[in-house]
Amino acid sequence: MTRPQRRTPPERKDRAPRQDRSTETRRRLLDATIESLAKDGWAGTGLTSVADRAGLSRGAAQHHFGTRDELVEAALDHLPAQRIEEIRERGQHLPDGPERLEAVVDLLCDIFGGALGVASLQLWVGASTDPQLGDLVRKADARFNREIYQLTLELLGFSDEPENRRAVQATLVLVRGFALDAMVRDDKKWRHEVLQAWLPVLERGLA
Repeated sequence: MTRPQRRTPPERKDRAPRQDRSTETRRRLLDATIESLAKDGWAGTGLTSVADRAGLSRGAAQHHFGTRDELVEAALDHLPAQRIEEIRERGQHLPDGPERLEAVVDLLCDIFGGALGVASLQLWVGASTDPQLGDLVRKADARFNREIYQLTLELLGFSDEPENRRAVQATLVLVRGFALDAMVRDDKKWRHEVLQAWLPVLERGLA
């Protein structure tokens, strides 16, 4: 009697490994968290709202992040990395020569005033009344400040000298202030005038 041949199961095509799907789901949740923070603020950002934005169920969100605190802690790692990545990408297309200084500062203004920057500022707002969040924000911001300082020097083409440190750090404080101001009033003309007054000061301050 001839035994029937065992059929080989058909190969599963176009199906990502479970780990890849899990990584993609986490990224969707973190991106949705940033969007929620930028549009709805700290008070309006929770597991349910983030899951809705990501097109996932609350249960799926809780599978990756059990609480809002866990979600926000992960977002505090995700946000700086996204901002640095965007600056590096856009920094490759900046002009050389006399126009570069203003182009770098304009790029910083865009990053701090864009969705990623606003999301970070909303976490600052929440940190003002939440001590636990405040500790997380301060640690994340310290890491980001070190990275953004070095990257700004790199884009400007200057070395890490005391004079340059003061000039660059003052510029970063200024563009963050622009982003805070834009959350309350959208006075682009005023910000442009202040920036034009600051650029000669920055140029003189760089050694």
